[in-house]
Amino acid sequence: MLGPGPSSEETARIVGRSRGQVRALLINNMLQFHGGVYTAASAEQDLQRMQKLFQRKFKMVVTTRADLNNDDFEDALEQFQETFDEETDACLIMLMTDARNKKDYQIDLRTDLIDKFSNRKFAAMAGKPKIFIIQAQR
Repeated sequence: MLGPGPSSEETARIVGRSRGQVRALLINNMLQFHGGVYTAASAEQDLQRMQKLFQRKFKMVVTTRADLNNDDFEDALEQFQETFDEETDACLIMLMTDARNKKDYQIDLRTDLIDKFSNRKFAAMAGKPKIFIIQAQR
């Protein structure tokens, strides 16, 4: 069950100001793991289309990264988090990956991604929306 919503005073304060920034991190780890009908070219097109969508339609500040091994993935998340300030109202992380046979590219979604954005570990975004979109081959 949901808790009580914001008071009318809080709602007025939220509605009365313009939306702050929404930051997005798009990670495409499918560029070098292509096969079948899904090629590196189509993976690159997907990344470009998503970047355009988030920038143009939703006015997000977008960062893109590709082909990140485990260490690079961790660094990309830390660098992304360093860009947040009090003007940031929400964040979106999109991960496209197919690393079934590549141990250096496999991540645990809970510990390597979602937990890093918890209110306890990421105070700059405490109480603010964090959206995760994950397209992963199993």
